[in-house]
Amino acid sequence: MPMTSIIDFEANNNQIVINGDEAYYIKNLDIRNGTDSNGTFDYRTVSIITLEGCLFLKSHNSKIVNAGNIQTSIINRCIIAGNGDSGNTAQNGLVNSNGIIRIKDSAIYNCGNNGLVSSHPSIMDNLNLGVELTNEDDSLTVGTGSGINVIGRDINIDDTNGGVLFGSLSSSFAQVLIENNAKILNAHKTWNLNGTHTKVDADGVGDHPNQRGGGASTLIEIIANLNTNCAPIDFWAYEIFCHEYDLTIGSKTIKYYLQNLAAINASDTVENADIWLEAEYIVGYDDTSEYVDGRSSDSFNLLRSTSSNNPIPIRADADDWGEYIEITLNPAVASRVRIRCKQSYYDATSDEIFVDPKAEIS
Repeated sequence: MPMTSIIDFEANNNQIVINGDEAYYIKNLDIRNGTDSNGTFDYRTVSIITLEGCLFLKSHNSKIVNAGNIQTSIINRCIIAGNGDSGNTAQNGLVNSNGIIRIKDSAIYNCGNNGLVSSHPSIMDNLNLGVELTNEDDSLTVGTGSGINVIGRDINIDDTNGGVLFGSLSSSFAQVLIENNAKILNAHKTWNLNGTHTKVDADGVGDHPNQRGGGASTLIEIIANLNTNCAPIDFWAYEIFCHEYDLTIGSKTIKYYLQNLAAINASDTVENADIWLEAEYIVGYDDTSEYVDGRSSDSFNLLRSTSSNNPIPIRADADDWGEYIEITLNPAVASRVRIRCKQSYYDATSDEIFVDPKAEIS
């Protein structure tokens, strides 16, 4: 087993600062018990740094690891652990203040405040946040940043004291996208400022619908009540899915079925829609070098869907698949069509919408 060198600041106002130069590679280092408010381990003005097999333990009224003005951080097989003091509200485990962080095969836990604070893009792979010991506040906080995304695979996020939080200055475009959420194969989940989109089984368990005849065995569950108290405007509407189909010339109707536990609007007018479809396709075709697609420079003029009823009523039971949204288009030439399903909806009581992602095309 590799030996680890230990640097213990013994609760003194000391830290390690990495500042300047192009690249660093640090391996098998144990750093603990600093009190500097900028972090016990603080790196900045560096092009790239790799931390491998390191331990970053405790801190006092301060961050533990602070990624400052840096372009790229690569963190492999590291543990970042606090002392579990809920009064230590400055003790965040890893703060991504700038640049891109890629963290893999690691754990962040027992922090007095948040586990991972990401104000810039973070890429995670096989990461535990608050699993070994809970963090005293949110395990993952999305901070300020212009349209940042936090992307992960095989991520376990404890939500005992708060799972994912979007800060007050978070971008409306920011998302947390997790493949194999809670390290369960194919259990995918997305968080955004408005709520969550989760892949669930069509099994009739709890609020889940039963599988529709001819429908998909898994559904998309939408909960539109997380860090905001109103629906996003149309320009910021959240994309639930984007599907592509190769269609022949002529009129086609693409239909998706849904169930909901609160009455929602599915009008083809922007002002009234809570959930809808948009189509991108070739509407005019002169020759092989020129065509006109179904989009417009003004997104409000996109071809939009209609629905079975408006508003779409609350379902009768878990087998009630009578409601749908559909869009009819007429490609000018055999070509690929792109269908987007979008949501601009808020529900204070967290009533779910379930979408069957398997379309009917006629």
